[in-house]
Amino acid sequence: MKKSFYSKIRKITSAFIAATISMSLMTVAPASAEFGQYDSTVENIETVTDNIFEIQRRACEAHELLYSSFGWNETYIYPDNFAGDYIDYDTLHVQVTDEKAIDYYKDLLSEYSDAVVYDIVDYSYNELFGETENFVASIDEDYGVVSFGVDVTQNKGLVNVIATDYEALTLNIKKSKQNISEKLIIKPQKNYIQSTAISLVAGSPISYNGGNFTLGGSGTYNGNTAFVSCGHAVVKGGTVKSGGTAIGTVAVKQYANRQYGDYSIITANSDYTTTSRVFTANGNVTNFRGYLNNPAVGTYVYRYGNATGQAYCEITRTDLIFLADNTYYIYGITEAELITGTDAKGNSGGPVRNDNYFCGVQLGDDDVNNPTYIYFTPYVYINNAGFQIAT
Repeated sequence: MKKSFYSKIRKITSAFIAATISMSLMTVAPASAEFGQYDSTVENIETVTDNIFEIQRRACEAHELLYSSFGWNETYIYPDNFAGDYIDYDTLHVQVTDEKAIDYYKDLLSEYSDAVVYDIVDYSYNELFGETENFVASIDEDYGVVSFGVDVTQNKGLVNVIATDYEALTLNIKKSKQNISEKLIIKPQKNYIQSTAISLVAGSPISYNGGNFTLGGSGTYNGNTAFVSCGHAVVKGGTVKSGGTAIGTVAVKQYANRQYGDYSIITANSDYTTTSRVFTANGNVTNFRGYLNNPAVGTYVYRYGNATGQAYCEITRTDLIFLADNTYYIYGITEAELITGTDAKGNSGGPVRNDNYFCGVQLGDDDVNNPTYIYFTPYVYINNAGFQIAT
């Protein structure tokens, strides 16, 4: 039975030690926009000694309830007074542009008053996203834009430009004395995002036409047993295999330019039934107990890929539009910074989870040789396509 995240809480008693990573950012150029210097140096490593999933539980629930209040048309429809939200350790920061909005959100989230604070900021999410889109449209043909979206923690639009083009862009802006909006941050990104395509437990190896990738989970689609994985590794109508044995047929392939998400829904052959089981570290297995539709910035998650196993990550940006494989701009993607573990070809489609709550499936990473971030499609897009994860 599928359970919404804020309808079920499980007490977690295990403890672990993890490292959180922060990267050095931002040197300001003479133009109005902020420009970031690429730096992959790890600094300010902080040890988290408590159970972070339990610590963040109420903040995650509040975020889910907040987003369930928004309209939907292929993606969320945000009110014009909403400026995004993020989790800082155990607290959800809900950002708005005026005092009047606070009363509405306080009433909506009243049962989570101990886990939510409200910040008044300068710009709404819609305003920042529009400003960012307009800037990208003005330079996209001349410079390689890797990704763009909103940095909610800084209340600014954020544009990542491929590093080899970044220097030329900043030089051109300085020479032309172009007035770039103060609402924007422009940063270099080292590489294009790399897709990692090379009863089954989520995290199991699967394949299509000789290419190996990872099973994200099982559940139902149109009332029948189905699997979920990435979309870029398959074609609609194709036969997906596990260990050389056919497990099902691709019913839905989502991986197209300026469309939301990278995922596939695979209708299972009659021999297979659903399971909520998912691999963890060292080949162990746990179970999905529910789901997070669209986890917030600041949420900690695990990613499991059949090539490199489990990785521990912190979500850094959501609702990204970025260039995948120098081919498609994929909408609605979430970015998470690797804290422990790594990535490699074959992990695409792997499950992302917050404790025992399914969050989505991996697309790829930012650098095939030395990844810092992984990217995934949040469950909300897969769920709205008709797939229900087994819990």
